[in-house]
Order: sequence, then C-alpha cells, then structure tokens
Amino acid sequence: MRLRLATGLPLHRGPDSYWGDLSTPPHRDLSGSFVQTAAHARIPSGDVHLRRAILLFALVLGLTALAAAVSPTPQDTEPPEAPTPAAPATPVATRVVDFDVSESDEEPQVRRARAGGHLVLTVTSIRGGLVTIPRLGRTASVSAAAPARFDVLAPDAGRYDVLLQESGGADEPRRIGTLVTHP
Repeated sequence: MRLRLATGLPLHRGPDSYWGDLSTPPHRDLSGSFVQTAAHARIPSGDVHLRRAILLFALVLGLTALAAAVSPTPQDTEPPEAPTPAAPATPVATRVVDFDVSESDEEPQVRRARAGGHLVLTVTSIRGGLVTIPRLGRTASVSAAAPARFDVLAPDAGRYDVLLQESGGADEPRRIGTLVTHP
C-alpha cells in the first residue's frame, strides 16, 4: 500500500499512481520518493544522547527534591531518655608532694606515694629553670615567684627522678629528688 495525500494524489511516481507514470512531472527534487526509508534515516549523534541523559537525570533529581519537600518528617512521640547518672565515685584524696631546692648542694630528696592515687608535685626554687620528670614525660618551668606544678595520677610502682636544669647554669640537669611509688 502506498501513501497518498488527503487529496488522493500519490506521494510517488510510478505505475500504480492514479495517472500512471505521468502522474508526477519530473522535477529536480520530485524525481524520487518522498518517503524516506530506514536506511536513509539519521541516527542521533552522541551529543543528543548526552543531552537526553542529562535531561532525564535533572528530571529525576527534581522529582526527588519535590517528593522530599512534600513528604512529612517523622515525629518522635517518645521523649529522649535521660542519661542514667553514674555511680558516685569514691573521692580519691589528693596528696601534695613538695620538693624544695635551696642554694646548697644537699642530698636529693625522696618522697613516697601510693600508686594510682591523685598526686600534685610542686618544686620550688629561688632560681629559675626547667623541672623534668623523664619517666613520666612531664616538664614545667620554675622560678622564684612560681613553683613548677605537676598534677598527675601516681604512676605504677617504681622510682621516678625529678631533675632541674637551672637557667644559665650547667648544661646537664641535676637530680633534686626522687618520687618512689608503691602499691
């Protein structure tokens, strides 16, 4: 079956047209069929496919945003649980341990403490310097106006040297005392 216009005129030239081979006068653009076959159809290029994919993505994203805006948010009907108070810890007594450095080179002081207890070590000196407890990895400065202060949890049982390097003094720090902890 051949396609025909609404007027009944054929869209092609040929023997089965209304007037036969003479139905369509030969013109330069009208010499062939007006209907394109699948072989002559253009296949869309990659750019067209990319535009279609982006359009589809934008459409889906827009619909998702619309659905999220319209949908109701869940409401919590139960009040949040209050945290349970922790069992009151037994207060640990704070022990203050003082090391006093005087001008004279006296024997290093020894102070004792129980391992695991709260311990505040203070070092007072009439000259400024740097106080270090190497095994604890702690360092603090000391001066005549402000003692060095270490607020620590007493370490495991053992001996811990307390060293002082005075400002402008010897290159090597000197041991001013030892903290001995026991279980």
